[in-house]
Amino acid sequence: MDDSDILFSTLSALGDFYPLSFHLNHQEIFHKFMTKESFTRPYNKNKIGYKRRGLSLFSHDGGDSGEIDLGSIREYNFLNNTNYSEMSFNKPTKHWNDFHEVSNHLEPIADSIGRSHFISFDEGGFFPPHRDLGKTYRLISFFDCSPLSLYFILDNKKIAFTPGYFYFANTRKSHSLFSFQKNSIILVLNIEISQKTTNFVLSNLLES
Repeated sequence: MDDSDILFSTLSALGDFYPLSFHLNHQEIFHKFMTKESFTRPYNKNKIGYKRRGLSLFSHDGGDSGEIDLGSIREYNFLNNTNYSEMSFNKPTKHWNDFHEVSNHLEPIADSIGRSHFISFDEGGFFPPHRDLGKTYRLISFFDCSPLSLYFILDNKKIAFTPGYFYFANTRKSHSLFSFQKNSIILVLNIEISQKTTNFVLSNLLES
């Protein structure tokens, strides 16, 4: 077990899914996202029936083509004999600062953000059960959807969430999503595991 695994254990010891203290105006961000819909790209374009589109916030070169970063890195590496990781995609795109409600909160750890994006689901859009491994942890937020319209299943449990909060999610455990409405929006951020980024979570926990 290396240092990143020990630090991840510190975060996951608090729970598999818990909120940070930041609260975003989820409807405002949803409407801003919809103005950028023309910039969205198919998420994992080889899996059309999954009904997902993405907007890259961090990519390999700062572009928003969605090539490689809006898909399965593991599958891409296997097919192309490459060795990309989540932190290979650490250049902010032109959309990052446009969502200043998000970027302002994450400014203290901006240099530790890897592959990150919004994902929109059509009605019936989904992610099948899978695990995300590596040297990052994930922060997730939800916009203009609810646990009634977007099912997030983590470790075989249906998760309750409030739109607009950042949540730490232990996506090393099996998880899946299924949308019952059009335009369910989630934000997925990959954060490099370090003492600094671990402290960022620990110092910004939502007091219950």
